[in-house]
Amino acid sequence: MTIPGNPYEVIKNSVLRYLLDGSFQKMYVEAWEGVGATALLREVAEAVEKSEKREFETVIKVVRPAPFGNRREMQRAVAEQLNHLLRSPWVTAAAFDAADEDDDFKGVEFSSRDLLSEVAEKIYRAVRDRSSSVLLVLCNKIADGKSIDPNDLGIPIIKGSRNALLWTSGMNISREGVRIQPSNEEAALDLVYKEAVEIARYIEESSGGSLRTTPQVVLRCFWYYLLLLHHRAEFNRSALLLPDGGRPLEAAVKYFVCDGILQGDDAASWEIGKALAPVIESIVNDRLLQFWEKKIPSSTWTPREEKKELLPRRLYWSTLLSHREIG
Repeated sequence: MTIPGNPYEVIKNSVLRYLLDGSFQKMYVEAWEGVGATALLREVAEAVEKSEKREFETVIKVVRPAPFGNRREMQRAVAEQLNHLLRSPWVTAAAFDAADEDDDFKGVEFSSRDLLSEVAEKIYRAVRDRSSSVLLVLCNKIADGKSIDPNDLGIPIIKGSRNALLWTSGMNISREGVRIQPSNEEAALDLVYKEAVEIARYIEESSGGSLRTTPQVVLRCFWYYLLLLHHRAEFNRSALLLPDGGRPLEAAVKYFVCDGILQGDDAASWEIGKALAPVIESIVNDRLLQFWEKKIPSSTWTPREEKKELLPRRLYWSTLLSHREIG
């Protein structure tokens, strides 16, 4: 089943309806140019939890805009969502810690760390023992560009089971999928904003609350990155973000902080920049740039719909560009 590209709310309502009436066991959501799918998955999961029709007794939400560093990191996130079902959750947590310590000692690359079979077995037993079905809502994306079979995590999504899967990976790789397609510029801006909300949430949650930012700050970094790509004739894109083992680069953070996009306490700004850079880099691409180049006047690169205040005011952009050398 494939639903052609439709606006966000249409897709969300369709996915929710199909999950609740059992029409499809697996549904894939394709983002629009890298944005929108994470928010849609979260909203659908929350709607399922609030639904009077309790089709799913357990909803496992592993939803984040950033890719996982490895397969084990994703498995840990799933296990943490099931702590209330696992018989000995502290033992499971200890197994992850011990495996990571052992890999540290052996020098195993972080990106190569694999699933723990004993944890997959515990997850499988916990899910199997439920009297009702389980819905797995999963951002199935790993830093190396790969995804993972949910069955390997210990959650059976197979014919005959009542479990279901709603997922995205940033790629269009499933036949049972729906595709988000904004109907106009306003809808596209809303998708970018929804992604910014998810990124801001992720920064806070992944740091244990020690780093806090707002969707508006995320948006400024997002648009500024696009601005730099817009001027890549004078600016070498490779100087902004280069592959570096999945780690955020000082170059990206430098532009966010030193050009005043991230403001406030210097130490906090640098840490927020380090967290933001790789997430924003993963969704910004030339296709997205080309879309906005058609919508934003090249003289100012400020959205025509200024009431949204997604970018600094026109005067600020002009001042910003005149006071820095690109290249």
